[in-house]
Amino acid sequence: MYDMNFNIPEQYIVTKFFQYTGFPVYKPGIKAYNACCPVCREGNSWGKKKRLFYFPKKEQLYCHNCSKGWTPLGWMKQVCGMSYRDIKSEISSGYSDKPILDINSVMDTKPSRDVPSLPLDSINLFDKNQVKFYKSNPVVRKCLQIIKQRRLSKAVNRSAALYVSLNDFIHKNRLCVPFYDRSNNITFYQTRKILDDSSPKYLSKQYSDKTVFGINNIDVNFPYIFVLEGPIDAMFIKNGVAVCGTSMTKSQLKQLQQFPTHEIIWCLDNQRVDTTSKRKTLEILSEGYKAFIWPENLSCKDFNEYCITNNIDEFDYNIILNNSNANTTSALLSSIKF
Repeated sequence: MYDMNFNIPEQYIVTKFFQYTGFPVYKPGIKAYNACCPVCREGNSWGKKKRLFYFPKKEQLYCHNCSKGWTPLGWMKQVCGMSYRDIKSEISSGYSDKPILDINSVMDTKPSRDVPSLPLDSINLFDKNQVKFYKSNPVVRKCLQIIKQRRLSKAVNRSAALYVSLNDFIHKNRLCVPFYDRSNNITFYQTRKILDDSSPKYLSKQYSDKTVFGINNIDVNFPYIFVLEGPIDAMFIKNGVAVCGTSMTKSQLKQLQQFPTHEIIWCLDNQRVDTTSKRKTLEILSEGYKAFIWPENLSCKDFNEYCITNNIDEFDYNIILNNSNANTTSALLSSIKF
């Protein structure tokens, strides 16, 4: 039963807002919080537009993309999967109304200082001493389990390190994949949810331009660069790189142009099981790029799943080369029926 005398503290609502939305900020001009909506995922504009607003004074949330409005309680029920009893219990069992956020740290302005290269207090999951110290932590154990199950520490093009933060306000309890430049400096990162909750599957480093994952591992003597959507799949292909999507930014393209003698071949998820991948591959072909078309005998949805299923650490790049002929790819795509 709803307790009319129990008020949900504003800072508690803000905490959930920052935990479950994408790229949240505070807009001082309108005295509201703004972010990407986790309900509609902003259509194809995730990370580009922010159309969800929380107005504390009005006790209202509204998304201008999915045209839905909520009370804070209703929003937390839908997005966080919490009942009123869950919320009241969590607040009553030690939650303090002391402000959690320094409002100056989440203003809708670019910071005047450099953004840290990794989430707050990141733990290197490839560092035996750090893992030993945190081995009893359930989040660290979950990360290590995922790394083992998905062969991320064995992949041919694996990252030099994977991280998790237990304290970062935005990227807490998420597997962090760092992006290095050619000098092995971390320039960007992407975090992936590992817990069974309603938070976004992927989040990226705030106030930073996307860079290219795997560019530090490119073999200059191997004449191909295979472009994938996500870094985990790119770990399993020689000269595999990832751009966090199905298109490159000008900055990412400029990075790849440092290898003018290499041929770029796009490698998306299996077009035979993913209609979006089929459509995106057609768009990539129309732009003049080569693209890998998954052969009929490969039923896995992506490269990581294929390697897990076959107990291997590298996808044979010859399969890609043999199925990315510019003269036959359009016909192959057209033959794929759903």
